[in-house]
Amino acid sequence: GPYLTYVWSNGSTSSTIVVTQVGTYSVEVTDSCGNIMSDTIDIINGASLDISGLLPDTALCSGSQVTLDGAIDGAESYEWTSGGQVISTNEALTIDVESDSIIILTVSNSCGTSVDTANFTLFDVPNAVISGEAVLCTSSDSAQIEITISNGTPPYNFTISSSNGDVEYNNMMEQNVVFYVDVSGDYSISALSDVNCDG
Repeated sequence: GPYLTYVWSNGSTSSTIVVTQVGTYSVEVTDSCGNIMSDTIDIINGASLDISGLLPDTALCSGSQVTLDGAIDGAESYEWTSGGQVISTNEALTIDVESDSIIILTVSNSCGTSVDTANFTLFDVPNAVISGEAVLCTSSDSAQIEITISNGTPPYNFTISSSNGDVEYNNMMEQNVVFYVDVSGDYSISALSDVNCDG
C-alpha cells in the first residue's frame, strides 16, 4: 500500500472497513501501475471466556502437592502466576504448596481474558508423642500414659493402638491428654487434625 483504489465486497471504497457481523469479506485494490490484486478474510464468532469460580480455595496439610485444571473451551493461552512470577503456561498446573499462597490463572483468546485465583492455606501436620509409666506390677495396677500433640489445628482425632485393640478419641480440643491402661503391651498413637493432616 497505499493503493489508488479500494473496492470491498460490502461496497466500501475506504482503505479500511469496520465490520460487526461474521462472514467472508474481500477487497480488490489497484496500484499506480494499474495492477489489480485481491484478498479475502473470514470473520468468525469468538467465544468469550469466564473462569470465575473455576479454581478452589483449599486448606492443605504442609508438604501437600495439588493439581489445578484450568482447561476451558475457547481458551487460546494459559498463564499461571504466583508471587508475580509466571510458573506455567499449560492448561493444568501441579505444584508443591510450601506456604500460604495465591495462584492466579489468566486465560485468553481473541475476545479477551478472564482471571481466577486459588487461595491455599497451609496447616502443620500434628506431631503426637505418647509417654508414661512402663511397668504394671500387679494385675490390679494401672499405668498412666500421657499424649502430647503439637502442631496441627484442633479439634484432633486420634487413635491409640495396641495388641489389645484400638481406642479412638474424637473432637479433642486439648493438646495434652492423660489416660490409664491396665493391660501390658506396646501402645502407639496416630493423630488427625481438623483439616485431615495426619501425624
